[in-house]
Amino acid sequence: MMRGVRCLFVLFLSILLTSCGGGATVGNESTGSFCANAKGLNICLVNISPQYMGSTETPNLTTEVDVFPISDCDPTQDGDQPEPYWDHTAIVSFQIRALNPYADIPPNTTIILERYTIDYRISTDSFGGPPIERYEGYTSWVLPAPLTTVTSTEAKMLAIFVDVPRKNSYYNDLASGRYSSRSNLINNYTATVTFYGRTDTGDRFSIVGNALFSMGAYNYCNLRS
Repeated sequence: MMRGVRCLFVLFLSILLTSCGGGATVGNESTGSFCANAKGLNICLVNISPQYMGSTETPNLTTEVDVFPISDCDPTQDGDQPEPYWDHTAIVSFQIRALNPYADIPPNTTIILERYTIDYRISTDSFGGPPIERYEGYTSWVLPAPLTTVTSTEAKMLAIFVDVPRKNSYYNDLASGRYSSRSNLINNYTATVTFYGRTDTGDRFSIVGNALFSMGAYNYCNLRS
């Protein structure tokens, strides 16, 4: 009899925990688009687009991260003409909508992104390449909430994707002979970017997105700062 009671209690507890798991991130990993719900809003990370030496308005979209700075792009001119060698960035796109489109008024909510992390996972076709250390950045981005319950708002932010220290570390690791690469130092990776945020009432959430990219020796002499 007591054994049966214990079994029923365990079953009830498992159902309760399953139904109360609020705060979990939802989405489709295959598309790299994840969403979270907070204070009546659905907040989604729609896309991560790596780009180099551009802006959200005029991006230079490229998934190819250069790790080898060319010292002189044009030897025919006097003095060195160095290749631009900066952090590789990414344009991150968000979408926010009201969870209840039939509400009388939209949620009056301020959404703040406080920090983000990037975990770099090497692709199976580049298994012998060097690991890349996790990146952590701090922000104070404010995402706009929708003005009506029947519309959604969009926002784009420029974030560091692979910074110069990680580019240099990749090159030094290959030069050490401990790791392998294909021609032009190239290896492929997946970046998993996680943003952590809160609302003005303290509701916390996280949203995740993925982006494919490669590390190697690429020529960006045509890009000028």
